[in-house]
Parts: sequence; structure tokens; C-alpha cells
Amino acid sequence: MRFAELDPTKADWTPKGEVVTLAALPAKPTADRAALFAASGGVSSCDAGLALDPVTVSLALDEDAVLPTAHRHQ
Repeated sequence: MRFAELDPTKADWTPKGEVVTLAALPAKPTADRAALFAASGGVSSCDAGLALDPVTVSLALDEDAVLPTAHRHQ
């Protein structure tokens, strides 16, 4: 089940060493996620299309690449 759609279209794909970090990607919940959190009657506290907190993703270009440590948004 997909929970969110990320939009990497404006991300900087420039590698730093062997890692590409796509920072602060806009994210929105999918209809599957909205349905999962829907109460009886179909009302959801997480409607598809609303903005979620941005997501940062790091991609290794080599199996020996060192990925950054995860940080929790507060």
C-alpha cells in the first residue's frame, strides 16, 4: 500500500561523493492512506491531496556508499 506521493521534480539530483540526497521533497497522502485512516462513515483525518511534512531521501550510488544518519523532524 502506498501511503504518500513524493514530488522530486524540483529536487537537486547532484551527487555528493557516492550519495544523492533529495531534500525536503513535497509529500501528500494517497487515497489508500486516506481510506486506511477513515472513520465509520468514510470521514478521514488524512485526506488524499493534503500536504504532509516534507521528506528527505538519500540514495546510494555505490554499495559501499555511506548514507547519512536519519533525523526525526520535531
